Parts: sequence; C-alpha cells; structure tokens
Amino acid sequence: MSMAHINFALELATAFYMLMILLGHLEGGRVPKRRPDYFGWMVILDIVMLLSDTMVYYLILSHLLKYPRYMLLKQIMNSVDFIAYYVFLTVFVFYVTDCISESAPVSWLLAKLTLPVCIVYTVIWCISSFNGMIFRETRVGLVRGPYYWVGQLGGYFVILMVIWLVFRYRAALGWKKALTFLSFIFFPVGASFLRILFPHLAYIPLALSMSLLLVSNFLLKEQAKKLQEQELRLEKARIVLMFSQIKPHFLYNALNSIYVLCGRDPEKAQQAVGEFSEYLRGNLEGMNQEKEITMEKELQHVKHYLHLEKLRYREDLNIEYEIETMDFRLPPLSLQPIVENAVKHGIMKKKGGGTVLIATQDKGDHAEITVKDDGVGFDPKKLPEDGELHLGLKSVRDRLWEISRGTLAISSVKNEGTTVTICIPY
Repeated sequence: MSMAHINFALELATAFYMLMILLGHLEGGRVPKRRPDYFGWMVILDIVMLLSDTMVYYLILSHLLKYPRYMLLKQIMNSVDFIAYYVFLTVFVFYVTDCISESAPVSWLLAKLTLPVCIVYTVIWCISSFNGMIFRETRVGLVRGPYYWVGQLGGYFVILMVIWLVFRYRAALGWKKALTFLSFIFFPVGASFLRILFPHLAYIPLALSMSLLLVSNFLLKEQAKKLQEQELRLEKARIVLMFSQIKPHFLYNALNSIYVLCGRDPEKAQQAVGEFSEYLRGNLEGMNQEKEITMEKELQHVKHYLHLEKLRYREDLNIEYEIETMDFRLPPLSLQPIVENAVKHGIMKKKGGGTVLIATQDKGDHAEITVKDDGVGFDPKKLPEDGELHLGLKSVRDRLWEISRGTLAISSVKNEGTTVTICIPY
C-alpha cells in the first residue's frame, strides 16, 4: 500500500469523524444565543480541507493526472485547500479573542488585522497553484518553489499573534483553555517538522483535526458546567423574584382602594377589579415562566400595576410613555419590578410626587428600555447589599443576562431622580 493510499484513507476517515463532531455540536446547541459560532465554522473549514486533500489523493491514485483537465482540477482543489486554511486561521483568531472577551476587556484590532494578512496570502498561494512561485504542482504531489519560505510568513504571523493573545490573557482564559488554544499552534508546527522528516504523509490537516477534537471535548465539559451554574442562578433569581412579587402592603392598599371605589364609583371599582385580577395573573404566569415574552405583553402587565397605583396616589403619580418599538422579547417580569421601584423608592418618597417615564428605542443591534423618574434618587455606591431594592435589581439583572443576554444599568442623583436602562440584543 502506497503513502497516497494511506493519506486518502486517513483524511477521508477523519473528515467523516469531524462531520460527526459538527452534527453533535449543532444538535447540542453549545453556542450561546446571539454569539458567532466560531467553533462550528472551524470544523466546517477543516472538513473542506480534508475533503479537498482527499480529492487530490483520489486523482493521484486513479492516474487521471496525465489528462490536462484533471491536472487543472487538482490545482483548483489545492486552491480550495489554501482558501479554507487561511479562512480557518482568521476564524481561529476571532474565536480566541471572543473567548477572552467573555472574561476580560480585549481589543479586536489584532483579530481584524488578521483578515487582510490572510486575504493576501490566500491570493498568493492560489496564484502559486498555477505559476509555481511558492510551490510547483506535479503528478505525485507538491514541490517547493523559489519563494516557498516567503509564503510561510503569513501563517507565522498569525501563530505569533495567537501565542501573544493566549499568554497576555492567560488569566482570563484559564490554563486549560489556554493550553487547548495553544494546541492549534503546537500540533501543526510539530506536523510541519514531521513533514520535513517524512514528506509523503499528510500531517497538518490531521493535526488541526486533533486540536478541534480537544476543543470539542473542552466545550462539552465547559458547557455542562455553565448549564449547571445557569440553572442554579435562574432558580435563585426565580425564588428572589417570587418573594419580591408577593407584596402584602401593595395587595392591601389595592384592595382598600377598590373598596372605597365600590361606594363612590361602582363602574370604576369593576374596572379596578379587572386590572387587579390581570395583575395577579401576570405575576403568577411570569414567576413560572423562563422563556421570553413580547414587550407588548410585559408593558400591558406594567400598565395593570400602574393603574392600581394611580388609584391610590392620584395626582401625585404621573405616567408618561414614549414607546418607539415593541418588536422584541424579554424575560417576564423584567420591566414591572423596575417601574415598581421607581414608584415606591423614587416618586412616593418625594413630597408632591412626580413622574415616571417609560420609553423604548430601536438602537440597531439592540432594543433599549428606559425607566426614568424625577424622585428622590439615591447613591448607587451606597445601595445596601441586603436591601429589598438591591435584591430585586440583582434578580432582574441576572434573569436578563441568563435568558436574553440583556444588560441593566442604573444612574441616579440624589434629589434629582433615577434612570434605569435595559438593553436587549436582537
């Protein structure tokens, strides 16, 4: 059996195995929502490299290269291999940078710089398939051309960039992930040295596949750990939310307001009973639901709550709406606790009351919700760690992040008011 037979069998088997990894990755849904699936694209590109190499070995074994059209097909397959390799390098640098950004602030400049470098070297290697400046096509394989080492500089540049990123941010990555990423350097470099000693065996595609296998196993363990932690956080947030939504004083005050209306204005009392019923139903449904709901439904729940508060505070509580968009979804009971804090801790502590503004805007890549009051305000740095306000905001923030990858920001000035901004990525 010749080396071409061995290479053909090895690369075809590896391509099939990598296809199984890709299918398992896609089925497992290991990519957080709204994050690019860099790993999935790396596996796809590795499969393309393996299959293009397999096609080349098939042409060699079938003795078809004596015909010019099949020699041209071999050149095209080699060009596909080079394109996939340099795109792989680019995606890999973006993947490393993206993983670092989960734990630490990192500049994307180096990742963006990789793109033009890889484009230039992709063009150079593809041209070389036809003019032989980096390597020369033969019927049995590739032979180095006069500018072979110049053609290696692009790959070395990316390798050095990745090594710098991994060592610079090794604390943010953790030693396990750092070593996993470095395997993409050490395995192919080791394969290059082996190819010098044993030039007829295809090492580099197999080395990249081994590195991807390591990443796949690492992702499985990391995802299982993250899912467990996420479930614990969501359960804790659900419990906090449940207790924060059970407000005996609010229930008592709402029922008392309805009681007064029964004698004064039975029609309004009937409407208030309906609002109270819808409010309670919204709370019960929201506490038992983890999936996102429409902004329209969440806003309707807020309006039920505010209608009841308006019965109690009358002219002391003013509500304004500036709703530009409702074409997005968010976790249930995300907005209502924020509005309730604005009323309870902002407006009602201010002599003469005030106004709560609820606004939404389309910011292109995300929707923004703003809840602003002109109440008493507070110092966010001195917010008590065990206070009801702190626990309620923390619960909302945790659920926004875990379910929608949303964020919550607070700005407040004493005696001027508070603004809470929620950002929900599309």
